[in-house]
Amino acid sequence: MRRILWRVIICCLFVVGITGTAVWSHPAVVDPDHREYIAKLIKEALQVGSVQDPVEKILGLLEMAEGRIGEIERMEEKNKPEYIPGLVGAYRTIVRNIEATAKQATGEGIDVTEALEAVERSTKKHTEVFD
Repeated sequence: MRRILWRVIICCLFVVGITGTAVWSHPAVVDPDHREYIAKLIKEALQVGSVQDPVEKILGLLEMAEGRIGEIERMEEKNKPEYIPGLVGAYRTIVRNIEATAKQATGEGIDVTEALEAVERSTKKHTEVFD
């Protein structure tokens, strides 16, 4: 009986150890050099793509752009310049999507002034990063 009890305890500790390692090893920030980065990008794109309101979509795209800026800064800090051209390209694509969404919304008579003001404030910081 004791032998079985010890085996059960050891198995439980093993399972808890594996589960704890899996939970604690998930990084708070997923950068381009992490294996889960593509999944993060897909999740972001699906979230923004599912939004119908142009103002919310622009703000979601702005959040994505700010994410790319943060990634550029972290890749600089990590001394991994090979990721920066791709991140800059992704940033530019997001900005083009913001412009296209704003143009389409304006053409439909939707006021996106508030969202565009937020974009303008953020792009001032973004410009500093690119300089």
